[in-house]
Amino acid sequence: MSSRQDDAPRQVAAVCYRRMPQGPIFLLVKTYDGKFPKGQIDPGMTEVEAAENEAYEEAGATGALETEPFAEYWNVKGNGKNGGGPEIGVNAFLLAVESARPPQEPWRDPEWFEPQ
Repeated sequence: MSSRQDDAPRQVAAVCYRRMPQGPIFLLVKTYDGKFPKGQIDPGMTEVEAAENEAYEEAGATGALETEPFAEYWNVKGNGKNGGGPEIGVNAFLLAVESARPPQEPWRDPEWFEPQ
């Protein structure tokens, strides 16, 4: 992952999707503005394992996860919409959802959305 700061905190995201006849749909979880499941890379875990874990914990989703990130983005960690915290580099992995059940974090309230 390229870096704005070599020592910036790192996280991973699972971009959960399903292919439908009308096009792809994406599974977002409840935050202040709706996001893909995202979180820390726990010690001893690879980025791929961490992304799978976040998808399961926050969205209840399992499936085929790409082994390489397809994108990198920067997120400002902070309190709600105000941000103000440190920049965090996020590697995003595609996850083709094969099954979805209620998440371990029930307040996340996952919901499917079309791209627009």
